[in-house]
Amino acid sequence: MLISRATLPTFILLNAAVLVKSWEYNFPENWQAQWTQISQSVLGPDEGCITSHMTAFEVAKPGTDIWFSTSPFDDFDAPRILPLNSSSGEQWEFDGVSDDGMFSFIFGFYRDPSLSLMGSGNFRLSAELAYANGTRFGRVDYAAESIVQSCPGGTKGVWKAKDFSYTFEVSKDMSRLRLGMDTPDLKGNIFMTSKTLPRYGDAKSWPSDSAATEVAPHFHWVDPIPVGDVNVDLTVKGGKFAWEGLGGHSRIWASFNWYTCLMAMDVVRMKAGPYSLLYIHFKSRITDGEEYASASLMKDGEKIFSSTVGQVSKSEDYVRMTKTYGGTVYGTLRDKVTGYELELISPRKKKHWTFIMEHKNIAFEYLIGNGRGGSGFCSSSSGGPVGLEQFRGVALTEALNFPDSSPLFKNQYVK
Repeated sequence: MLISRATLPTFILLNAAVLVKSWEYNFPENWQAQWTQISQSVLGPDEGCITSHMTAFEVAKPGTDIWFSTSPFDDFDAPRILPLNSSSGEQWEFDGVSDDGMFSFIFGFYRDPSLSLMGSGNFRLSAELAYANGTRFGRVDYAAESIVQSCPGGTKGVWKAKDFSYTFEVSKDMSRLRLGMDTPDLKGNIFMTSKTLPRYGDAKSWPSDSAATEVAPHFHWVDPIPVGDVNVDLTVKGGKFAWEGLGGHSRIWASFNWYTCLMAMDVVRMKAGPYSLLYIHFKSRITDGEEYASASLMKDGEKIFSSTVGQVSKSEDYVRMTKTYGGTVYGTLRDKVTGYELELISPRKKKHWTFIMEHKNIAFEYLIGNGRGGSGFCSSSSGGPVGLEQFRGVALTEALNFPDSSPLFKNQYVK
């Protein structure tokens, strides 16, 4: 049962746990220029914060009212589902690729009961790092606690257990963030500043009173940082993992598990010269393979094109995606995609941009079954306006394909 927006404040006050202690992190005034790192310090409780504090196996009982966010006014980084039930889940996702297109990271903070079968509890934390020499570091933890605080200055989260903690902090205007890790073999910070305004699933820029967060039936997506500059300063097994490049931060939440909602997904986060781009594409299982797309193109930080039309149109702005094959870098899954080509066309404005991504290194890979799963790639990018100056840069791309049946996941949607 869903709770309306009008009842949300009362619901949060009744259900949000209050921390005896909270933690604070202050961004320095010159943070964007110098990427200064300041140690995390523990302070007293902040009366201006609303806190969502959950434990590993905490799931609402059947029949409990569930608040599920669909409003464009809701804080992008605050929890979008309160409390969790057995079918719904959400993710805070952070990724980046180095300026040479060879190193990458991706972190996923989950509140998702459907993933409890893979470990202990609902709070999965996945970390994937890729090195230029082709090796990768991966770590998966299941937190005992997940704490998210929505404060006047921004949103803070911590996933922790006795021997590890992961934190994220996002400023209220979503212009910058910090990730922090403290585990036995992975420590340090990642800083990110946005190159453009946050965006909704329907490609409208934040803030908007008419935007939609749903990108496919029962599947929601917003981007606090669609494309940003990132500075990575980590220590992995005693060695340095440090570089600068392209980064981004997305928020994903759904009424059902991903297997129920999706058959396939593609993501491209790119920069090339003055251009930056975010493209997402979904094939819905709920609507029997119907496809949905969303694209935003920025130049010098200003949006110059956006569309949710994924097929050729004579009147509407549209985006066309083509997977390319025959390149040198591809994953071990069935889909041997080696790159992407995106065409963004505005018939009314007589504008046409083309961007080509070619994979240079595998960022991550996971097998779900029957040769299906997800692959991410560090990529080069090139493109610009057709017939005019072309630019080069980097991209992070992702290709996901779910099998038709899975022993791990159940289809939770009944037509």
